Amino acid sequence: MTRIENRFILGVHHCLRNAETDQHVVFLGYSDQGDLSNVIRTNHDFGIPEPLAKRLLYMLLSGLTDLHKHGFMHRDIKPDNLLFSYNPTTQKVRLVISAFGLLKKGSDGSSPMVSTDRTIYGTPPYISPEAMLEQPYNHKIDVWASGCIFYEIVTGANVQAGPNLNHPLLLPLTNANPDLLDILQKMLDPVMSTRIDTLGDTLLSHPYFTKSNPTIGMDNVELGWDEFQFLKSGWDRETVGDWDPVGDEREPVGDFDTL
Repeated sequence: MTRIENRFILGVHHCLRNAETDQHVVFLGYSDQGDLSNVIRTNHDFGIPEPLAKRLLYMLLSGLTDLHKHGFMHRDIKPDNLLFSYNPTTQKVRLVISAFGLLKKGSDGSSPMVSTDRTIYGTPPYISPEAMLEQPYNHKIDVWASGCIFYEIVTGANVQAGPNLNHPLLLPLTNANPDLLDILQKMLDPVMSTRIDTLGDTLLSHPYFTKSNPTIGMDNVELGWDEFQFLKSGWDRETVGDWDPVGDEREPVGDFDTL
């Protein structure tokens, strides 16, 4: 972890290991602007406006992509573990991945391993179907969790378990643009083998980002201070306008096959 340099991952400066107990002490960087869960709670009525939600997702996926390229699975991606960090030099705020207590690395050190551990790791409602079913899983459990978070950012609601784990109940996103629906559907694919991947930059090159005007990328994705304060204080229709991808229907009605 100390070798990964990505500004969307909280820096790991040093790690000490007790040889007798095999316990580790990790020295992390400092992040001073709270976490994503607070922002989601503040904006739970309508969700976060899509232009800002898109940039939050891009920062999360940028950090995850680097973790996965180095052979790590995070295994506990959730809003509480995504922190906001302010850079006084650029006066920008970025989202950073933290909390590496459940981090797991592939045995060869080059790519995320398929874990056959039957222990369920993570936090409901961000645990993937394969993990909940105690099936072998890989780094795509982090993609599932990120999809749950993005859905929550956009709608203000959690992905809810349906009659079976392969069909989560979702609010009808009747007003969302097609590229948003497509990336969300691919991230929340209940079949791990066909779920969209971070490796190969497949997620970061999705049309949801590349068709933006301007195109979302590493150089323009961080939030300005005023934008961040706007998210922290919440918003209403008078402030932003008609952004509401769900509309008046606030009850989950089905999965992607029925929306």
